[in-house]
Amino acid sequence: MSLHEALTRRIDELERIAKAADAEFPGPWRHNQHTKWICDGENRVIDSAAARLGTFMTTQDPAAVLRGLTEDRDILARHQRDHIYNDQQWHCCVCVDSDMDNERWPCPDVLSLARRHGLDPQES
Repeated sequence: MSLHEALTRRIDELERIAKAADAEFPGPWRHNQHTKWICDGENRVIDSAAARLGTFMTTQDPAAVLRGLTEDRDILARHQRDHIYNDQQWHCCVCVDSDMDNERWPCPDVLSLARRHGLDPQES
């Protein structure tokens, strides 16, 4: 499986999970540090958590995750593996036309996405 396919599969899976969570507990999520409860946008209790964990969890509500995944998908759509040039190497179709020194595939942006999603480019 290519790195592009692995990233797409990972984004698709996270999107499926976030949409299911959003359907059950729509955002925005918030954390009441006094009661330790995390509530959804309809004021239903989702879970309880310590203050620091609860604050973090509210930044990961499904709507926030879905926005991030949309951005990841947009980046991946722009940065595609392009044709082979004189050096017989694959290049990124965006980065090859820029002044970037590291334009070979996978480009730095795709490598960053892979790291963000816990994928090892060497395994793909």
